[in-house]
Amino acid sequence: MSRANTTNSQSFCEKIDRVNVLNDADDEYSRLVRDALSLNNVSRYQDAADRAKAAAAIRPQEPRAYIAWAIALRGLGQLARSVEVNGTAVQLDPSNSVAFQTRAFTYMQMGSRVSKKQRHEYGEKAASDAQEAVRLEPNNVNCLSLLAQASAVKGDVKEANVAIQQVIQRSPNSAATWIAASRVALASRDWDAATEACKRALALDASNYAALNNLGVAQRAAGHRLESNDTFAQAARLRPNDLTARWNLARNGLMTARIAILVILVPIGFAAHVGLGLYVIFGIGSNIFISRNPGVVLKFERWMAPIALKMRRRPKGPLPPQLNSDTTPERFYLDRQWAVHKAYRLGNSAMVLLASAIWLGALAIAVFAGLDPQAAGPLLIIAFVVALFAVIPTLELRRRRRSQA
Repeated sequence: MSRANTTNSQSFCEKIDRVNVLNDADDEYSRLVRDALSLNNVSRYQDAADRAKAAAAIRPQEPRAYIAWAIALRGLGQLARSVEVNGTAVQLDPSNSVAFQTRAFTYMQMGSRVSKKQRHEYGEKAASDAQEAVRLEPNNVNCLSLLAQASAVKGDVKEANVAIQQVIQRSPNSAATWIAASRVALASRDWDAATEACKRALALDASNYAALNNLGVAQRAAGHRLESNDTFAQAARLRPNDLTARWNLARNGLMTARIAILVILVPIGFAAHVGLGLYVIFGIGSNIFISRNPGVVLKFERWMAPIALKMRRRPKGPLPPQLNSDTTPERFYLDRQWAVHKAYRLGNSAMVLLASAIWLGALAIAVFAGLDPQAAGPLLIIAFVVALFAVIPTLELRRRRRSQA
């Protein structure tokens, strides 16, 4: 399942910062909590986690530090640990609506990374926390919005639509409202409605990260993968420390590379007398693997993101100035960590894919030569010739890496 942001995390943190403010606001504890929340707002999650943890050590009976800590852990991708820390805040103050909202949001993120059955289980947990938040703050539109999104995650589209309509009626001029509406529409597989909701959110806040990411997800699901590449790049540019848009962009690049490998596997399969068997097995297996292993996808980001960027296409129609593709720099958002221009990285990526595909082809032919003694001789000759072709991109890749070092 594609990953989509479910709420505006910045406004969420700002709300937390206003809850349970103590009179001694200038003491060390309150200063650390404020710092942690501010750092969460700018996606500096590791620094935020360190400050929140220090605050929790000073006052272990105060829930605010644990909430800020849980948000930071969620930003770092440590979702199970985030739920554990958040549970401490709930235990310390069962009447704190924000603690339930924070944990519900984390459960929803956990549900976006698992199978359909597990997603329903996490959705149930998120909906339970959201309902408790609504009970504690019945007039808080954020709680109702969270309930709508949690219901969508657990698969209760009817309840989700009822709740989101109430949110829209109460707060139609909030970008967070339309971001929540886009999440519900994505869960309902209504790509047009999701796109429209994201555009409404962007009309209210043209540089909203969650709206851009969700718009990219809707575009990709609707079959506009090249346009989604551009949208994900815009989102990643806004918040390079956030992993969601980066994962989506790298995933698009990996899917493009996957298609190239599938094309190569067709003739190899027929040459090895297995027809489309290799194509089918690799096609299904790779799709499941890519969808369920976000951590692995991010490890390939260094090579896959440039491929997606090379294949991007600007969406039709005018864009706000902040989203205009002409303003996107030629060096990508992570170029400060990369030593060379993205075109050079793209060349390396192409060499890796080409060499890997040819070596795999040679290996497959050699294996089938062992299975078919009668055709072993010709097949081994073919495997040897294919391997010779694999040497060329391998040596070129080695030369490039040495020159880079």
